[in-house]
Amino acid sequence: VVYLGKYYAAMLLCKARIRFFFWEMDLWLPPRPSGPSVVDVFRAAAATDTAGLNPGSAWALHEDNPYTINIGLYYIASDTDGRSYDLFDTLLDYLRRHPHAFDQGLVNCVLKKVISHPRINYIKDRDNCKVDGFDTDERGHLVDGALQSLILKTRPGKMMGTGNYNFTLVDGVVAASYALPFLFRDTLAVHVLSSVPLSSSFGKKVVAKELMLWEDGDDYFHVRRGRFLALDGVLASSSGADDFVYLKNRLTELCALARQTNRILILPATWHLSRRLQAWELVELASLERLGVGWREATYLANPRLKVDE
Repeated sequence: VVYLGKYYAAMLLCKARIRFFFWEMDLWLPPRPSGPSVVDVFRAAAATDTAGLNPGSAWALHEDNPYTINIGLYYIASDTDGRSYDLFDTLLDYLRRHPHAFDQGLVNCVLKKVISHPRINYIKDRDNCKVDGFDTDERGHLVDGALQSLILKTRPGKMMGTGNYNFTLVDGVVAASYALPFLFRDTLAVHVLSSVPLSSSFGKKVVAKELMLWEDGDDYFHVRRGRFLALDGVLASSSGADDFVYLKNRLTELCALARQTNRILILPATWHLSRRLQAWELVELASLERLGVGWREATYLANPRLKVDE
């Protein structure tokens, strides 16, 4: 269902030759009083001369890994090059035949094979096809016939006369995509990412809360007397030693105290060997909720939406 929503809809828009900007639901767009939007930047990137002749699309990069395309947002100029339709048609066909395939790996594998512009050729240095389960032969050609046919159609070479399918890449600073993103003046969007053990939608919710990007109701940010439990200060080993077990035990004690007193636990800011730890590295928060212990993220008291009873 997800793949149909992402790729079938894109295929239909391409068929109608409608330009579009796609972004996933876990993308946060910070309000800006002036200046370009993230859509403006992607649209401009897809039209720049450095993208090659008649570029058909613009794709984002990961902030922590500029060799990997982030498929959480992209801009398609389907009226410029009709082969954008072929791209999404082939992707959808493959994912229907292999429903457990990693779609971001698939898109990266295909686009890295298609790249022809020297400005972005560097991402080919990290070929992800085999790593993500897409077999290639001894010449590096994709074994799957439909995928290889797409490569030949989008990068036919000079002999065919149709030209290559060109696209460009947008810097990861513009659309920050990382579990612990760094935000800069030019950051126009934040793609909330998570991995094991936070690979579920609940995990992304946890990360968004910690980044103060979770838009809940006013009651969530209302601090009432006698309702919360918080540690005075930070949670850290007093000796500064590498004592991960100590930190986990102290946090477990706080969770037990919150359950016993029927209070919502504000997770403490935690430090381990000069590194800030996230609470989910110490305690499994979904299990905590199943035990009846409510919690708030460590950045909760710094949230500007907070309302505290006198």
